[in-house]
Amino acid sequence: MTLPARLSEMFATLLSKIKEIPVLLKDPRKRWWVIVPGILILAAIGGLSYYGLVLSPAQQAAAAAQPVMQTAVVRRGNITLSASGTGTLVAANQVNLGFGTSGQLITLNVKVGDQVKHGQLLAAIDNISMQSQLQQAQLTMANLTSAVSLATAQEALATANKTVDSTLSQLIYLESPRIYGDNQQIAAAQQALDQAKSAANNPPTSDQQKAIDAAATKLTSDQHQLAGDQLWYTQAYVPNIFITRGTVNAPTDSDIATAQAAYQSALASVQEDQWYVDALTGVAVPDNATGINLSTFEQAKLTLQSAQDTFNATQLYAPFSGIVTTVSAQLGDSVGSTAIITVADM
Repeated sequence: MTLPARLSEMFATLLSKIKEIPVLLKDPRKRWWVIVPGILILAAIGGLSYYGLVLSPAQQAAAAAQPVMQTAVVRRGNITLSASGTGTLVAANQVNLGFGTSGQLITLNVKVGDQVKHGQLLAAIDNISMQSQLQQAQLTMANLTSAVSLATAQEALATANKTVDSTLSQLIYLESPRIYGDNQQIAAAQQALDQAKSAANNPPTSDQQKAIDAAATKLTSDQHQLAGDQLWYTQAYVPNIFITRGTVNAPTDSDIATAQAAYQSALASVQEDQWYVDALTGVAVPDNATGINLSTFEQAKLTLQSAQDTFNATQLYAPFSGIVTTVSAQLGDSVGSTAIITVADM
């Protein structure tokens, strides 16, 4: 029922009740039957009137001002964004390709509009001589790294180690075990002193000075030990070891120097042979590594790389998948570093 209809009904009811009021008011016991309902009816009429005339229109106006929410059933699918109009198509990626060297174009596998894949051969120039050089460099490297070459290098390393042992034995024989040992201790003590000085501040701290003093004391002690053993060497070792038919043939300084040089040379050979074996087996070697075999191997690597780069410069490959947009040369043309093919990723 609408609000006006309800108000009309209430007024009609009220009117009928009003007609009964004089009768009810004459009876004191029923007088309150009129007063209390009348108050309630008047309050109801006032509330309905306020709601219908003030509150309800305000609520309707506020509801009309609220935006209407659109709803839809959730579904799984793809969202496609599109636009229409005119404009210029710009490639996401584009590259102009030219050769790294010059020559006659003998291979052209694409034309404008062709779709190409990453790594596809697009064109090539005459590269017979470059291919021959590459194959020769590959053969040289294959021979150097073969199982036979590796076995030979390992055998040379074993031989060098034996030479170290024999030259060391000869040096110790000439110097005497005591003198050789003293020289080794002095070398180690000198190294320890140098390291202590290098690690110290300027001026050294208390602990650093103690380390320097201890290393210097050890070096002095070893030097005194050598001086005493040199006297023993002259008086005891030489007369007992180097007697031939009653004649003492003491080693000369030149003999000892030659033995020391042979030992150091043997050590260097072992190091160089080890570096070469390391290089053949893929182990990293220092930049300052030396040796004839190692130099030959490194030169072969450089030659192979150079031959490979030269051969690669005679071919053009697609750097990515895309479309050929320009081709500015024909078979038989003399071409070079100037771009002849453009590939674009649209």
